[in-house]
Amino acid sequence: AQPSHSACAVMKVNAEEVCTVPYKYLATALLLLQSSTVALTMRFSRTAGDDGERYLTTTAVCMAEFCKIIGSAALLFIEKRDSMSFSQAVSFLVGETLGSMSETLKLAVPAFLYTIQNNL
Repeated sequence: AQPSHSACAVMKVNAEEVCTVPYKYLATALLLLQSSTVALTMRFSRTAGDDGERYLTTTAVCMAEFCKIIGSAALLFIEKRDSMSFSQAVSFLVGETLGSMSETLKLAVPAFLYTIQNNL
């Protein structure tokens, strides 16, 4: 008789899945959760009380995007730390985002529309 193992102990995880869930579904679910939480939190914080100074929603959106940029860059540096130095990773990041106009537009157009949506 073979010893019984739990599914997690025996399960093999490949580079594109986490616990048999493809990364694209996991990323979509996390993005949905994050976006919903931000929208609800901002709405609640703007309507919760009448006392105190109000903040501008544009400031909150810019700060959230700044935090996302810092987090994304940190994840890139962690991922590339074994294969390249910090300066090489910065060069890679600049080359990927500003190196070609078509790649920059692929990032800029959705970012512009997202900014408009968050400021309406």
